[in-house]
Amino acid sequence: MADVAAIAQAFERAERRIIALARKASKPFRQTLVRDVLAGHISFFDTQDLANAFLAGLLSAYIFGRAAALGEIKEGIKKHLTFAEPREMTVDLVRLIVTKDAQIIHKLSPIVVDPMRYYFAPSQQVLTFLEGYTVRLARVVAQDLLRHVTDLVRKTIEEGMSEREAIEYLEKAALDFTERRIKAIARTEATRAFNIGTLEETKASRVVVGYRFDAVLDDRTTDICRERNGRFI
Repeated sequence: MADVAAIAQAFERAERRIIALARKASKPFRQTLVRDVLAGHISFFDTQDLANAFLAGLLSAYIFGRAAALGEIKEGIKKHLTFAEPREMTVDLVRLIVTKDAQIIHKLSPIVVDPMRYYFAPSQQVLTFLEGYTVRLARVVAQDLLRHVTDLVRKTIEEGMSEREAIEYLEKAALDFTERRIKAIARTEATRAFNIGTLEETKASRVVVGYRFDAVLDDRTTDICRERNGRFI
């Protein structure tokens, strides 16, 4: 079984990557949005950088999930390994992630694999899903932020804030809101991508015939997951 500590480290690395990249990517459009709302008009704001930030983090978690699955399958799968070629636009990103996180990947998977020759590239289907999903996710974050800031404008008017005071108040509120959303997204979406990676690796296996549902049992575990823990599917 893959090292539990390594899995925890992998999740932490993916979550931190999402948070760090998303913080940087969200700053420009967040500041533009605040000023546009106060001015009474909303110009187009580009969320592609935020989508790319989410994609980099989710690809990290996906790769960790595949490595963990490979570690579970162990030596019996070595001769059946197949790695799909990713699209050219993501080759450098996938290689960068695998290279930077080679230590975690080797902890998750005891099989010695040259990450530069056989890196854990996403299939076309998974890549298309992740690219589209992160674009939609970034847009949802931006739309939620717009609604939040718009609702707060009334307070700046009611309290008679100057333009400078209103900008400072709204920028802080927007930052706090975005920070909470990014952290929540990092936790839930890293788990989603990790599981996708695990499923894709095991689906390609000629050894795996089923899955055991392993839930993380803590105060946040849902009744559904708690009931399914340990079941074979």
